[in-house]
Amino acid sequence: MIDMCILGSCVSRDIFRFGDSKKYSITYFARTSLISLVSDPISIDDNKVKLDSEFQKRMVLQDLQKYFFDHLATTKIDYLLLDFIDERFDLFKITNSYITRSNELVDSGLMDFFTDGFEHIRRQQETTHLLWEQSCLTFISKLMQIVPEIKIILHEAYWSDRYWDKQEFKYFPDKMQPGIKSMNDMLRRYYSFFKQNFSNIDVVSDSGFGDSDHVWGLSPYHFHTGYYESLYRQIENIAR
Repeated sequence: MIDMCILGSCVSRDIFRFGDSKKYSITYFARTSLISLVSDPISIDDNKVKLDSEFQKRMVLQDLQKYFFDHLATTKIDYLLLDFIDERFDLFKITNSYITRSNELVDSGLMDFFTDGFEHIRRQQETTHLLWEQSCLTFISKLMQIVPEIKIILHEAYWSDRYWDKQEFKYFPDKMQPGIKSMNDMLRRYYSFFKQNFSNIDVVSDSGFGDSDHVWGLSPYHFHTGYYESLYRQIENIAR
């Protein structure tokens, strides 16, 4: 059994739906930004998270309580698989901490409990990108100190501007194209920065396109089956 920890999004988690499910033991951290991950934890009563989905509730609590590094330090992990697709979210600054403004957080009702107020941090601004780079360096430093023996795999995933719809390719609507380009420009910057500052990592990638029949619905980062199969083969080659 190979112990794989994923810090990223469904684009990495879904890879293992197309391989030998018995070969990998998966732990999954999603809906979080590196900016949030390396900031101070926020204590919150679990019962205040008003979400029916246990998965969504767990993602929100992981983001607030920041126990990712504790998990790595106390759990057997062979590989850490990263992608930055969930860096698409804005953030909130609450006192000295940051939390990820995921859809799940917005729906959780938790913002009503932060009576001291919060600052909305917009993702697509230069100050946020600089804050992310600073946080990324902190993340790398903490990761190397706690678990230097874990093999790091960077999944360099991007948004697609087109998708397969039954029998033909179609492009996402014109109104979505500027956002897709903006996100991909940001992702190229983030992936490049990470690779420049973290040596001895493996990188997996492929060119993907959306799929109207995807199990999670149509999205620029919900890919066709062949994409996941390609990434699974690449990870298999590394794991050997």
